[in-house]
Amino acid sequence: MAVEPQLWISEEDALELLFAPVFDKATELITIFVKDIKDELDRKNWKYIYLTGMDASRANLKDAIDRNPIKLFFPCDHGDKDVLYGRSGEIAVSMVNAGLLEGTITSALACLSAAELGPEVIRKGGLAYIGYDEVYGFYTTGDVPVDGFKESAVKVDIELINENTTGDAHKASIKEYDKWIDYWDKSEDPYAGDYMTWLVWDKEHLKLLGDSRVNLRTLRRMV
Repeated sequence: MAVEPQLWISEEDALELLFAPVFDKATELITIFVKDIKDELDRKNWKYIYLTGMDASRANLKDAIDRNPIKLFFPCDHGDKDVLYGRSGEIAVSMVNAGLLEGTITSALACLSAAELGPEVIRKGGLAYIGYDEVYGFYTTGDVPVDGFKESAVKVDIELINENTTGDAHKASIKEYDKWIDYWDKSEDPYAGDYMTWLVWDKEHLKLLGDSRVNLRTLRRMV
């Protein structure tokens, strides 16, 4: 089932930006993860920008960051070692425009981007970059993520939204992965071993780059 593009932009003082292009099956499934992040932003009543579907473009991303004091950036999309993709596979963030994320905390739910792009973001003034330095994978049953994958992946974002430090948010996500690895280790599900393998893989490749002490509460005071 196709996901309708939608654009939601708050007043021009948003601190958080949720970026979620939808252009294939994988990015459509990731919208289930995105919903948890968006729900937490709504629960906290933060002003934020939500770019999704065809609105998740490189131009709209730059415009949103130029017009708002963005401090938390949540890209949920396809990635590679040196890029994050936007709508229809368009390159949204690359080594060339990594300086766009100067002064921000980035938490990327995307493959590979912490390998080269993350370090470049830090070199160009990004405060912290949390993401995967290898392929990120998850299992589904039907179109629903298997228990543990979504919970572990979005845990870091939930913690950041609740003004915990990047270091504590990363640790909380690792702890969540461990909880679900243990859960499946004790399960008699015939696919439990496969689930564990990928949960361990994802956990091992979730990296924190940059400052481990920075948080939204501190950054909010600087705006």
